[in-house]
Amino acid sequence: MTPEERHGKNISGVDDEHAHDADTATIPSRRRFSENLARRLHMRRWQLSIALATMALIIVIVPAVTLAARRNTAHFEGQVLSPAPVQDFALTDQHGAPWRLSDQRGKAMLIYFGYTHCPDVCPATLSLFHDVDKQLGGDANRVRFVFITIDPDRDTPPQLDTYLAAFDPMFVGLTGTSEQMDPVYQSFGVYRKQGTPTNDGALLFSHSSQVFGIDPHGNLRVVHDFGDTTEAYTHDVRLLLKD
Repeated sequence: MTPEERHGKNISGVDDEHAHDADTATIPSRRRFSENLARRLHMRRWQLSIALATMALIIVIVPAVTLAARRNTAHFEGQVLSPAPVQDFALTDQHGAPWRLSDQRGKAMLIYFGYTHCPDVCPATLSLFHDVDKQLGGDANRVRFVFITIDPDRDTPPQLDTYLAAFDPMFVGLTGTSEQMDPVYQSFGVYRKQGTPTNDGALLFSHSSQVFGIDPHGNLRVVHDFGDTTEAYTHDVRLLLKD
């Protein structure tokens, strides 16, 4: 008999009775280790699922938002605006007939505010309208070129009719009472200020010179400043017609 056997010890130096107790004690520890490992694996699978779902949303949403932004803003040559419906209004055209903005749905519009006694900017803008109309070709039938007076006291329907006929008889001239006109000026943010009569009696105005582009749904989409080219206007009108 070996010394270890005489003393009841195994090779490890632990009593057989104590060795059995040690083996029994390790069972809960192993179980806890297994449970902790399972929880960690579950958490990692859950985190991986969240990460994959987030990546999928990014893959779907980002291209869609980018495409919408490009379609709504990137291609216009003028100053791009977030699409917003224009407040409806009703005025009188150069033929004395009622004219309402909401009746023009389905048509793109270029709207300009001026007056028939304007010596420079207004006739230059209407000449540009004439050139745009020609460049549009057959698409011009789907466009309204609108001239709204800032001088309604002098710009009566007959005065507008005579004035616009020199540029294009299909252009629309609008006038009305002060009560009708003022909300329209405010809606578009139009600046107008009557000046002092000149020595020869001419009464001139300082006024905004922007042109407002409205899509066929009645939304204001783009604004052009005085000096923008005919090509830029034509390009943007074609984009308005695509909506």
